[in-house]
Amino acid sequence: MSSVSGIVHVHWPLWTIYPCAALFFWITYSWVLPVLSRLLMPVQYASFNTFNERCWRSNICSLLHTSLAVSTLSVVFFTDRAMLHNRLLPHGNQLLYVDISLSLGYFSLALPTSILMSKAGLPYGSRVMVLHHCLVVMAQLVFLLTQYPSFYMAASGVLFELTNVFFIPHVLMLQLGIDSTHLFFLVNGILLVAVYTLGRIFVCSVLAVLSFADLLHFSPPHPFGWIAALIGLGCFYGLLIMSWYWYVQQI
Repeated sequence: MSSVSGIVHVHWPLWTIYPCAALFFWITYSWVLPVLSRLLMPVQYASFNTFNERCWRSNICSLLHTSLAVSTLSVVFFTDRAMLHNRLLPHGNQLLYVDISLSLGYFSLALPTSILMSKAGLPYGSRVMVLHHCLVVMAQLVFLLTQYPSFYMAASGVLFELTNVFFIPHVLMLQLGIDSTHLFFLVNGILLVAVYTLGRIFVCSVLAVLSFADLLHFSPPHPFGWIAALIGLGCFYGLLIMSWYWYVQQI
């Protein structure tokens, strides 16, 4: 660990796992997925237009990232109960730091591709999604540099990504033209609405209220801890507002 100032503490995963993850996702998106898609689903892949094909590759990478994030963050919560009582302050969970480093590597692909896809408009992308990715990257950078606010970073991460476990398959099935009356399509859709409502809307809203209470008793060891915590929470609030916006629009 190297200490740059009184509040900034950079750990080894930021300069090892992050660049490796970024390289992995870019290689997978740019070279691996086109080859595999042509081999495994030649007819369907050939029928995609330019933006649909890019959306397909982006969604596969997103599903891979989601699987890793949900698995890792679930382990963090099951093995580190102390974080529940140390919500705003830095918390030295190495696995959480590894997960966020890996996730930042993924968003090194997701952010620029979302900007590109937003030019095509819906259903391929939107400016709201670009803003969403920018807020995620900002929160991740604040955490990786300062480890503020650990609990809310981990909790929001697992709850937001949990919805993608069902949302991304939903989008992939639409791209493949699977009938909406298909049993798997219906079951996945029901689970998507349930998990989004319970996790991304209800629990995250409760966490937002809890964070206000935590701020009233917040006493960081370094004065700049206030800035780091407020930036991290501000990103969380912004992402929650977007979640409500999408909920009202779609559900």
